[in-house]
Amino acid sequence: QADLPPELSAQLTNSLSTIFSPRIGIAGALGGLVMSLLGFLVFVGILHLVARLLGGQGEYGRYAYLNASFYAPLSIVAGLLGFIPVLGSCLAFLLVIYEMVLAFFAAKVEYKLSSGRALVVVLLPLIVAVVLVSCLTLALGGMLAALLSGTN
Repeated sequence: QADLPPELSAQLTNSLSTIFSPRIGIAGALGGLVMSLLGFLVFVGILHLVARLLGGQGEYGRYAYLNASFYAPLSIVAGLLGFIPVLGSCLAFLLVIYEMVLAFFAAKVEYKLSSGRALVVVLLPLIVAVVLVSCLTLALGGMLAALLSGTN
């Protein structure tokens, strides 16, 4: 801040104090909590629809309960692992795989599906997400390449 003009320094200090105020932090935490809950419910809803499309006979509420019974504690553990620099990411990845295995068994039991169909229930959303992200990455890369070649 020593190199900044006094007006800019005062404005920067004011902006940072507004951004990091306790009210903003609490609102952000509550917003994150609400978005996490909504994301969980939407994701379980997608798994429910896939299971029903594959002939499963089960209820959304019970399936959501089954998933929440392992998702909540494992999410807390994954959050705590985030404090460990490199090893935490590796262990969190293993937790995601473990969550998928538990979601497989939950789908198999709740919807009375065969192992193959329960595997499709758990893996199909992941495969679709990977394909969509890959397409988006290729499209953005193509636009960037076109933009850069047009400037030469």
